[in-house]
Amino acid sequence: MDKELVVNLVLCTEYERLLDKCQDALTMWDERHAEIYRSGSNDNEPDGELRRLQKKFARAYAALRRHTHDCLQCQSASIFEGHDDSKGSPKELLDDKLCV
Repeated sequence: MDKELVVNLVLCTEYERLLDKCQDALTMWDERHAEIYRSGSNDNEPDGELRRLQKKFARAYAALRRHTHDCLQCQSASIFEGHDDSKGSPKELLDDKLCV
């Protein structure tokens, strides 16, 4: 059986839910940031909105990290795939998205 297929079968539904929530929050922040950047706004109002969206992403990401730390099913999948969760997995969420 293919390694990726096995890992996908092992991951739990809570992980998938939290990952979706995290990705949605990051997408919302990224899209709004791009809109504000394109508009060239110097207004302080967008700053508060971006901070709120960034905080929403941070909470979602923290919940995902907590879950992967506490969930035996996710831990075994992580070990099988060779990930070290202490280094910030899932890295694909953060690949140069927050580098402004």
